[in-house]
Amino acid sequence: MVIHLIPYFALAAAVVGLMVGYDHLGRRAGSEAGARAATPWWATPRAARIGAEICFWTGVVIMVVFSGTRRSVGTDYPLYTQLLEQLDPSLPWIGQIQAAPQDPAFVLLSLVTLTVSDGPLLLMLVSAAMTIVPIAIMLRLSRVSTPLAFAFLFLTSLFLFPMNLVRQGIAVALSFFAWRYLDSRRRYFWLLNLIAATFHVTALVVAAIQYLTRNVRPTRTFYVVVGIAAVALVGAMLLPWEDILGDVGARYTAYIVAARANLSAIGIGTLANLAVRVATVVYTGTAPAADRLADRWQVYATLSIPFMAIGILLPVAARIELYMIPALVLLLPDVLRRRHAGALHTALLLGIGMGYFALTLVSFYGLLPYDSYLLP
Repeated sequence: MVIHLIPYFALAAAVVGLMVGYDHLGRRAGSEAGARAATPWWATPRAARIGAEICFWTGVVIMVVFSGTRRSVGTDYPLYTQLLEQLDPSLPWIGQIQAAPQDPAFVLLSLVTLTVSDGPLLLMLVSAAMTIVPIAIMLRLSRVSTPLAFAFLFLTSLFLFPMNLVRQGIAVALSFFAWRYLDSRRRYFWLLNLIAATFHVTALVVAAIQYLTRNVRPTRTFYVVVGIAAVALVGAMLLPWEDILGDVGARYTAYIVAARANLSAIGIGTLANLAVRVATVVYTGTAPAADRLADRWQVYATLSIPFMAIGILLPVAARIELYMIPALVLLLPDVLRRRHAGALHTALLLGIGMGYFALTLVSFYGLLPYDSYLLP
C-alpha cells in the first residue's frame, strides 16, 4: 500500500519545489539587485521574472496533467465514462442535457469534448484545468507564502477530492475564485457562483452562507453557536420523525431513516476526519490576533464543522464542507506567520499534514493505485 502513495507525494514535492523557485525568483525580480549594465542577462530582474513564471506554470501544468490523465482512478470515474457512452454529439444537445442526471454545464462540457475525442481523457484534462488553474491563481494572488499554500493544497486534500468528485471540484474552484469579489464588484461574486452552480447546485447554498457570514468575527459566541448547531443538527436527525410526522411527512422522513441507517456504516476514517478538522480549527483559532481577512478564513473553516457532523448521517450535507477547505489552505500559512513559527513548528505541522494526506488517500475517494494514460 505504501508504494501506491509515492506518485502523490512525489507530485506534491515537485510542485512545492517549483513554488519555492517561483517565490525565490519573484523576490529577486522585485529587487534592484542585478540592474547594473554589467550584469549577465540571466541574473537580471527580467530574467528572474521569466524564471518565476516558468516555475509557477510548470507546477500548474504538472498538476493538471497528473489529475487529467488519470485512468480509472476515483470511485466516480465509471459514472463519467458511462455518461460519455450515453451522449451523442451528433444528436440535438438540449434534449440530452435535460435528460442527463448530471448538472447541465458538465453535460454540455462532455458533449463539447466528445466532438473532439470519444474517450474520457479530454474531458478529465479540461475538468482538471478548470479546477486547478483558478485555485492556483487564487493562491498566487493571496498574501500568504506561495510554497506553503501549495503544500497545504495537497495536505488538506483540496487537490485530491476533485480527482473523484469532478463536477464539484470545478464548482469549488469557481466558488473559491469568487472570493476575490466578496468586498467589491460583488456582482462578479454572484456571477461566478451561478456558473459554479451549473456544475454543482450546492455552490448557490455555499455562496449564500459565505456572503451572509463575510463580516462575522470568530468570537467565543460564534464558536458556541456553531458547536450548538452541530450538536443540534445531529440530534435532530436522531429524533423519531417518522412517528412525529406520520404519513404527512413520509416523503421526507424516508431520507432521515436512511440517514440514521448510515450510523452502522460509519468508519473510523470519517470520525477521525471530523476530529482533525476540529483540532485544526482550534489550532488556527488560538493564534495571535488576526485581521479581517484572516477572520473570514477562520469563520469559513469553522462553519465546515456542522456540515461534517451532519454529513456523518447525511453524506450529501458533507459536500458543503468541501467549499470551505480553501479557507484552511490560506489560513494555515497565515497562522504560521502570526505564530512566528520556527523550522521545528513548521515541520511538525507539515508532518501532521502529510499523515492526514496519506490517510485520506488510503481511506477515501478510491485514488489508489494511481494509473495514467501516459503510463504503459
